[in-house]
Amino acid sequence: MPHYAAYSVGEDRGLWLVPNFAYRADAVAGRSSAGLVENLTRGVVVTPAVRQALTLCMEPRTQLTVLSGAAGAGKSTIMALLIRPRPELNFPVDPLDVSAAAFLDTTSTVESVTVDLVEQLRSRVQGFRLAQEEVRSLVDAEGSQSVTSFETQIVRPLGLCRRDKIIRLLIDGLDNLDTDSDVIARALAPILQRPELRHVQVIISVRSDEEPESLRAQSGGRITLPEPNLTQLHDSLNFRLAESARRTMEWAIRPGIHGWLVARLANEIDWRDVVPVRRIGGEFGALVSLRFRTAHASASAEYRPALDALAGILVAVGYGPVAPIAMVRSALEILGFPMATARIRDLLLLLGVLSARGRPGSPDETVGLAHVDFVEPLHAAALIARQIVLQSFHQAMISAYNSLKGISEVEKYWHFAQPRHLVGADRVDEAVVVVAKSAQSGRAADGQQTWDSWQRLLQRSLDPASAYNFALRLRRYQDRTYLTSKADRHVVDDLHRLLEDMLLVLGPHNMLTLTARFYLASWTSIYESREAGIRVYESLVNEVEQHHGRNNRLYVIACADLAVNIGVVRSAVEARNRLLLLLPHTTQLLGAEDKETIRQRVLLARYTRESGDLEMAKSMYADVIAVMTRVYGANHVETLATRGDLDFISEHPDDFEKGRDTVTNYIEHRTGGGVTSIQQVEPREVSVIGAPGTSVEDSPVELLGVSSNISCLSYHPAGELATGNWDGSVRIWDVSEHRRLRSLPVEEDRVHAVSYSDGGSRLAAGGDRGMLTIWNCANYDRITRVMEEFGTIRSLEFAASCDLLAIGGDAPAIILWDFREGREAARIEAHASGVLSLAWHPKMLILASGGWDGLIKLWDCENRNLLAILRGHSGSVSSMGFSSDGTMLVTGGADGTVRVWDTISNQSIGDPIAHPDAITCIAVGKRDLIASTSDDSVRLWHARSGEQYAVLSGGNSARLRTVRFSPRGETLAAAGFDRRIKLWTATQSMEIGEV
Repeated sequence: MPHYAAYSVGEDRGLWLVPNFAYRADAVAGRSSAGLVENLTRGVVVTPAVRQALTLCMEPRTQLTVLSGAAGAGKSTIMALLIRPRPELNFPVDPLDVSAAAFLDTTSTVESVTVDLVEQLRSRVQGFRLAQEEVRSLVDAEGSQSVTSFETQIVRPLGLCRRDKIIRLLIDGLDNLDTDSDVIARALAPILQRPELRHVQVIISVRSDEEPESLRAQSGGRITLPEPNLTQLHDSLNFRLAESARRTMEWAIRPGIHGWLVARLANEIDWRDVVPVRRIGGEFGALVSLRFRTAHASASAEYRPALDALAGILVAVGYGPVAPIAMVRSALEILGFPMATARIRDLLLLLGVLSARGRPGSPDETVGLAHVDFVEPLHAAALIARQIVLQSFHQAMISAYNSLKGISEVEKYWHFAQPRHLVGADRVDEAVVVVAKSAQSGRAADGQQTWDSWQRLLQRSLDPASAYNFALRLRRYQDRTYLTSKADRHVVDDLHRLLEDMLLVLGPHNMLTLTARFYLASWTSIYESREAGIRVYESLVNEVEQHHGRNNRLYVIACADLAVNIGVVRSAVEARNRLLLLLPHTTQLLGAEDKETIRQRVLLARYTRESGDLEMAKSMYADVIAVMTRVYGANHVETLATRGDLDFISEHPDDFEKGRDTVTNYIEHRTGGGVTSIQQVEPREVSVIGAPGTSVEDSPVELLGVSSNISCLSYHPAGELATGNWDGSVRIWDVSEHRRLRSLPVEEDRVHAVSYSDGGSRLAAGGDRGMLTIWNCANYDRITRVMEEFGTIRSLEFAASCDLLAIGGDAPAIILWDFREGREAARIEAHASGVLSLAWHPKMLILASGGWDGLIKLWDCENRNLLAILRGHSGSVSSMGFSSDGTMLVTGGADGTVRVWDTISNQSIGDPIAHPDAITCIAVGKRDLIASTSDDSVRLWHARSGEQYAVLSGGNSARLRTVRFSPRGETLAAAGFDRRIKLWTATQSMEIGEV
């Protein structure tokens, strides 16, 4: 059968015709995906929808074609027919029309797709090889770390190729990945945006509901494949059945359940002996189970355990013909089933449509499952039903690799699949290390893509509170060179959110938490202001030195960055002096040829120049250039840039860098000119006055974001709502009319706590810098502004029965502040490492406190005595509140639980109330109603029964940070990282508004 690339001949399952060269002209010839293409196109039913989709895919009018549809609608079959058209189709498609194709499998990443496409393009596109070499030489000369391999090996070379012929790329199965499909979609985006690449057409297949976000933003054609109807499904069957079996089969073969996949399974199921319909159930998984049962029945008794083991290995391997058969054989032997490769092929034939095979019959054969939706049902049928643990099969594949190291195909597979098998074997920490090493092996941009690709799988598998999890989330902010070209100011907001989580779980002094603060300082300098960045750096340097000393890399890098920011906005002389003191310590700690030491030497030369000492600067530049030439090479981009600085000051000794009015430039850019004056209205908001008749006359312009993440809420007894914001302001809202009444500036980078006094006469706020601000609510005049040794203020609570304000923060003590007299009334040494949450008893002078240490403490503030310590949370206690009668205390923690305590017995009431993530805030309302936030929704509970009353959606995926009941308990307000205030009725759980 010459039109088949591989085929089992007759009943002799050991006789193979492989490989022949009937299709050596197509894109996947000789590749693992050729077997997948062969299976997809064999026996295909050409419906009108299939023919129409093929026609539309070949239309050259659009650069991007997205082929979408439900599972089993035939997306991959269409892609296979474009590559290898069947003779009986009588359709004018030439295999040469497709330049390269990638069938994505479980282990696919941007790196593997790049390798796959490059190998095809080099042999199938004229001039591509030369273009690739030209681009490589240019990029190597630049030494840029911000350009990805996909960009340099595919995107740019395609732009240099001939444009008189369409270059068509096929990417199948963006929904099949364990890795993040959006990373691949983002890599493809430049092809669709650059004018020099209009001759390149990209065809992508994806499920209708799983199109990556970055693809949705691209213009192009969308083709939606309908599911086959009942007649089409029956026409695809190749057998007749007895009446009883036919009725059973017709129950299963119906539209809406995985389309053509059902027909393919049905063709291979023995319908003469099936369990009753009621026992099969209505799920697609039941058909997969029946197909596996048919395979089991066909195998001899002695090989059935081996068939179970083979199915387990295929489940561990996942979708796509990816695992070398040599590894599968070794894994089976490790599991106790030694057998010849030919016998493994016999078992694969018994599995039929369930298995996928690449280069079948050859020594380099690869295997896997034929569809991603076979993984879970086959896991259930072959393993769970027989009480076999999947973890053992992943471990067997790891052991198989260790015994076959050095074999080319094995090494290629393991390079991409190792993290997945380590995760499957419950060795997630090792998987993180593997991904980290892989990310460090190339350019910074490639490393970022590697992290982005695997982050979803790793984070899903890691304990949310583990240091590895936070290190993984923090990793994306590490390479500033790459992110500066890609990110916007929302990076700062994202980092703030991550830092909040790390503070809750790891505490303020953990090195990872401090590293997050370092990245935050860097991004704050870029996207907010240098002065704000300086404040963050100064606080960070002090924290690192206090808790970890000076002999660590973070300390010296943060000190150097602080000097840079000071040099930009304050004094080059001060920056030089700081670097002069720092450099000897850095050299001793890291060595003279470390990158950070070299960076500091370059900075010192620069600020020496800007301080006016040109001769000394020249000498410094010459010395560091000699080191850079030795370490980096003479033609490295950093060496050349530094040499250029030396040449410039030698030729232009009187020309120094001058500052630029960035605010004016920004507004000129936003308004197109015509600006006559700029007046500050409030922090980060300006009013721009233009000349009469211009487009900017009397028009307000938002500068670097007026809106901000909301971190805390507090209701005035009269119903006004105060919000504390991450832009360093407090805003007062009329929630009934959904409008802002006023904005109160606070000398903080971010406000973390805001609180009205019980009678509503005072409003207090505090935040990052430990600045306590109190206003008189009659006119909102500021009456107190004091900066004590509070550290960051995280909680403020006014007592109901006296003039005390309790203050908690990163310091271990609680401050009791007399707000009438404006002085500290008492200090309580409360927790070992900071106070996160506070709550006053409504009727007595008893204060509850929650700390980083996971303890809840009750204090008699009249006599300054500790009344009780409540233990139960396994992480920090982030929020708390008393019931209106004071008989219950409700607490929420980083362990994702809400606990209710009896304040008479100091015992827990009922079981902990579990949540999907760390608790960010709880509020206690009337009638023992609890509101809690831990993700993008508010959950309402009955305190005593623990019964969930309602779940109120925040409307998007942004995390809610704070929740409060109105004074009468009728309204519930919540806010967070989407910069909106959501309002609901507390009793009926109906949304009533949004600010």
